[in-house]
Amino acid sequence: MVDSIFEGCSDSCGWLAGIVAALAYGSFGVPIRETKDIDVHPLVFQSYKTITMFMLSWLVIFMGIAPSWTSWGLVSGGLWVVGGTGGVLAIRMAGLAIAVGTWASVMIVINFLVGIVLFQEPVSDMFATLGAFLLLALGLVGMSLYSTPQPVDQPPSTEMTENIGPNQNEVEEIDRALIVKRTSSYTGKIDHRDIQRRNEESGSYGSSADADEPLFTIQTEPKEKDPDQ
Repeated sequence: MVDSIFEGCSDSCGWLAGIVAALAYGSFGVPIRETKDIDVHPLVFQSYKTITMFMLSWLVIFMGIAPSWTSWGLVSGGLWVVGGTGGVLAIRMAGLAIAVGTWASVMIVINFLVGIVLFQEPVSDMFATLGAFLLLALGLVGMSLYSTPQPVDQPPSTEMTENIGPNQNEVEEIDRALIVKRTSSYTGKIDHRDIQRRNEESGSYGSSADADEPLFTIQTEPKEKDPDQ
């Protein structure tokens, strides 16, 4: 039944199958792009596709098609695994637009040349074909050139610097004072002049608070002695 359908089909079936293949090949990279941040090896990701293909391939038996063996199937499967693994890497590293656009354009050129040179498929207009190749090459270069994000050097925000800078200096001053002054039992005030002197020695400068005002006070309850000792 299936054989009779394909035998009676004209070129329109080939165009329809080509459109379906283009939609499938053009969109199968979307799930790969969505899992970019997941730590999965490309070969493992490719194995998911291979297992799915293996499970679906058994449907031909239920369609009434007799299975046949050819060594070219192994060659095609090996190339498909290599190409699929490289596609996963390309999407993760270069992005979906550049990766799919690049390999789709190169696939067209390779398949066309193999069809003409190896299988001697007829070409109705060679000059129009060469013109199409030229337009394809220009589109590939333009797409790859303008789809690549350009790094933009932006100065840090003034508001962010003003909000973070003083707080960071105060934290550094507090940490430095705690390291120097903290003991097991201590009650007192840390003079700002001592911190300013340490800032000058380390090359960093804190806030411009009044030196007579204490920066902060550390109060720790003295440790009670054990009456048995």
